[in-house]
Amino acid sequence: MAQRYYIENLPRKVGDQELRHLMENYGSPRWVQVLRDPDGKSRGIAVIEMKNRHTTIEELDGREWEGANLIVGHIEREARAHLKYGRQHYTAGDRRMHHL
Repeated sequence: MAQRYYIENLPRKVGDQELRHLMENYGSPRWVQVLRDPDGKSRGIAVIEMKNRHTTIEELDGREWEGANLIVGHIEREARAHLKYGRQHYTAGDRRMHHL
């Protein structure tokens, strides 16, 4: 079953292909999209969908990659918590969810 994740705090220079290459270490990415501003600049956030996983992708949470500590989460879990508790009450670890 495919699962979706968000990744925050991406280095601005990282594009879809670089992130796809990283995700291949954790399974088979179905698609990878780095979110961009209207002018084409990276927002430092990405959404990915994995066909399957070889290891737990959440292991990336807090890890340094390309000079930044990544923030990784499972979208469906975060969305359910957001609907149940509301944005102002839900935190992912110690970090507030700003981009979902």
